[in-house]
Amino acid sequence: MSAAALLALLLQSVPAGGTHHAQSYPYQGVETVAYENEVNFFHNYDSNRNDVVDRRELDVIAANADRRLALRTPAGKGQLIATMHAAFAALDRNGDGRVTRTEFQAANRQS
Repeated sequence: MSAAALLALLLQSVPAGGTHHAQSYPYQGVETVAYENEVNFFHNYDSNRNDVVDRRELDVIAANADRRLALRTPAGKGQLIATMHAAFAALDRNGDGRVTRTEFQAANRQS
């Protein structure tokens, strides 16, 4: 699965209420969608607002999303967590258990 597909899965699994900041798009030469994906990803996953998403932050959201999914499709319990962990690993370029904005941007460029 490509980094773009994994990123799309992560963004779809976030709780409702994500933000869309196209009007504050500051980067020249980068697609607005890539910037919005970055803003939404960090807004929804970076709970302590330090501009890094770590594995603990992902685990909390993954567990909640998996629990909600399992209510509709009990046979799928645990699959969403595994998929989100795979997506996180693809974004975490240096394997330190944290996704920085630089790593996120690199994944977007290569997708």
